[in-house]
Amino acid sequence: MNTRIGATTNQYGDAVVNCQNIQSMPDVTFTLNGKAFTIPASAYVSKTSYGCFAGFEQEGTDQLWILGDVFIREYYAIFDVGTQYIGLAKSV
Repeated sequence: MNTRIGATTNQYGDAVVNCQNIQSMPDVTFTLNGKAFTIPASAYVSKTSYGCFAGFEQEGTDQLWILGDVFIREYYAIFDVGTQYIGLAKSV
């Protein structure tokens, strides 16, 4: 994922992006149950005093995605354990 958005990996394993490029970086779309959920670069890039970092992490070689803070910045989630339902809506 980080390669696709133009990130490089630094010596600490962080996905680094050029802060000047955020506006031209691509949106990332996850499709869940046939619905598209799009995340703009402004949501998946964090600006710090050390530079800009992508919020996507790679753990091993598994095809596992954890939709964490990057996703929840853009979408509100409701978890209903009783009915085994997860609802998602655009955050406002």
